[in-house]
Amino acid sequence: MKRLLILSKMLMLLVCFSVMLSAANAGSTINNRLMVPYVADAPLNDGLEDASWTFQDVGIFTLVDGNPPESAEDCSGWFKLAWNEDALYLFVHVVDDTLVSHENSWRADCVEIFIDGGNEKAGSLDANDVQWRWVAGEDTLALCYASGDNLRPAEYYLEWTKNSDGYDMELEVPVAGLEKLGASMAIAMAAGTEIGFDLQVTDNDSAAGNDEAFRWWADGGSDYGLPSNWGTVNFSGTNDTLQIPQVAIAPYIDGDLDAEWTNALVPEITMSVIGGGTPNCPDGGKPDFSTYFRAAWDADGFYLFGRVVDDSISLPDPVGNDWQCDCWEIYFDGDDSKSSDYTDGNDVQWRFVYGQDSATQGPSSSECDIEWVQTADGYNVELAIPTATLADTNITLALNAVIGFEVQVSDNDSTTREGITKWWNKSNDSYLNPNLFGTAILSVLNDDKVPEKELASNIKLSAPAILTSNATIKYTVPARSSVKLSLYNLAGQEVKTLVNEAQSAGVYSVSLDASGLANGVYMARLEACNETSTKKVTVLK
Repeated sequence: MKRLLILSKMLMLLVCFSVMLSAANAGSTINNRLMVPYVADAPLNDGLEDASWTFQDVGIFTLVDGNPPESAEDCSGWFKLAWNEDALYLFVHVVDDTLVSHENSWRADCVEIFIDGGNEKAGSLDANDVQWRWVAGEDTLALCYASGDNLRPAEYYLEWTKNSDGYDMELEVPVAGLEKLGASMAIAMAAGTEIGFDLQVTDNDSAAGNDEAFRWWADGGSDYGLPSNWGTVNFSGTNDTLQIPQVAIAPYIDGDLDAEWTNALVPEITMSVIGGGTPNCPDGGKPDFSTYFRAAWDADGFYLFGRVVDDSISLPDPVGNDWQCDCWEIYFDGDDSKSSDYTDGNDVQWRFVYGQDSATQGPSSSECDIEWVQTADGYNVELAIPTATLADTNITLALNAVIGFEVQVSDNDSTTREGITKWWNKSNDSYLNPNLFGTAILSVLNDDKVPEKELASNIKLSAPAILTSNATIKYTVPARSSVKLSLYNLAGQEVKTLVNEAQSAGVYSVSLDASGLANGVYMARLEACNETSTKKVTVLK
């Protein structure tokens, strides 16, 4: 039996968390902040998505006027932000089947940018809040809406490119151009700076005027004058590598967001990319599901907690196409080699279908521990992939290891898959091509500035749903107590005792040798601190 060390300190004070985020996880939306990556070399302002823009797309899918698009190809979009000491950079890709101008710029095909220089989130425009509008294909600023002085950017560089499914826009606003607007708009271009931000795309398909408008963040058409409803972006000091933190106490796999995640302040990441290239908008024009995840690791395994907002949760597809079900898919490239196929021995995809106890696809999938919990607005999923299972595919969990990584969630509202969200890439071909994965590094959160972490107030028991010849069962004891951990058959007979002794408060793990047990369903039962916790497990050798 191996006793795990108790974490003596919380991994980060909330007051320090914003600073920590400013140095990590660029390119992702973390805890409702878009982490804007730093670029040493300025993107070439030519209207093309060149190598300078190889980080994550951010979806523009929030409908603000109540008019749903005519089709998936009618109007949608993505954008990317970057920064350095010289300028703020923006690239926008818009899917639009018809481009139409209009005498009123707000009714034309256009892109609008909202900036709150101080991120005060005020209820009305103040001296550092501004809205800029450019009509698609035109170089001249169509509108500058602000409080006080007319805060038009004194300098900017803009290029448009028309393409097969719509158009691209590339914009550079130099720091010098912002400084000329006065002290109120002198944004500090430095790591950790946060500004209020939003971006809107308006679509016009006829001379009558705009058909619909989409935002990144705010969901109201009148929010152009309400900085309190705009989103927040953080100027990160790093590139686009996702930081996956190490945790000293492994999450308890029960489908609930327990203290092992929240006390360690493992960030929640918004999956803001729509797989397959276009959004699915069946419910009044908004995507009918939104997805978020947290990821962590330790010496024993890789952990993921997923949160899904979904108006219709479907059971597994009756014809057996599990990829069409409500499901989660996790992708790893063990050395981040960005190969174009799965032939190098460390590229793997796992698929977990809603409600099922083990992966439906992936090597050694029976070793994964997974729990699903239905919530008021969708469902949660929590899973652990043991180190030994990852080692079978030549994936090593170690501090500072760099891996290829992707997460995908599928949505099924009837009998077929209707939409996909992803963390990194909007292609639907990750199952074929590891080159489409993002990059992650296994990091450790700084714990030298944080107070003592308290143990959970209740006992906890964590065991894989499927037990093979050898398995690890983890449990938490909140205070010194007599502890008994046993395995029972469905007739209530004790068939194996794993622990029966007094133990101090702590987190423990014990190995179970199931070689002498018959295949079948059992109950693992933990008794400690005048409490009992049970978990159903299946022995399958």
